[in-house]
Amino acid sequence: MDARQIVLCFAESMNGLMQLLLQENAIIKSRQYKELAPLQSKKTQFSKGYAGAQQLVENDPSILDILTPEERTDLRNLYKSFRDVLAENML
Repeated sequence: MDARQIVLCFAESMNGLMQLLLQENAIIKSRQYKELAPLQSKKTQFSKGYAGAQQLVENDPSILDILTPEERTDLRNLYKSFRDVLAENML
C-alpha cells in the first residue's frame, strides 16, 4: 500500500467510525438502548481499520509528507472532529 492509500484509509476509517459514533450517541440520547447492538459489529470493524491505519502512520510519519498543506489542514480538522465525537461518546 502506498503512502496516499494509507492516508486515505486512515481518513476513511475516521469518517466511518465517527459516523457510527454519532449514531450511537443519538441512540443513547434517545434512550433506545436496544438499537445499540446492531452497531457493535460495524464499530468493531471500523475500530480495527482505524487502529491499523493509525499504526501505519505512527510507524512512519513520513507517510504524511505526500499531503499538500491543504490536505494536512483537512486531515487535522477531521482528526479534531473525530476526537470531539469520540470524547462525547466516551462520556
